[in-house]
Amino acid sequence: MVSYKTGAAAFSVLATGITTTSFIANSLTADVIYTFKVTARTLVGFGPDSSEVAIRASAIPNAPLAPTTSVNINVSVTISWVAPFNGGSQINKYSVAIRHSDGNSFTIET
Repeated sequence: MVSYKTGAAAFSVLATGITTTSFIANSLTADVIYTFKVTARTLVGFGPDSSEVAIRASAIPNAPLAPTTSVNINVSVTISWVAPFNGGSQINKYSVAIRHSDGNSFTIET
């Protein structure tokens, strides 16, 4: 049985009947601290609870600071920025939008 709580609330059962030694807790609220514990059960009954573990659910990253540019040659430019707070999860990709001279169309580079 997997149980969880947030803050000072009492533990609530998240899942029962699990027969493996891992579980994925979905639909967590970003930036909320969750405390989890696990309890094993046999036909005889429940054993003692595991130690508790607390995690902060990841949030979306903040916006990077405004980029800076330096022209390399007539057809190339280097775009740089400061990495934002990652929300508790490693940033694995950035997207750079390039607005065309018509003012309406964009190219997205990732």
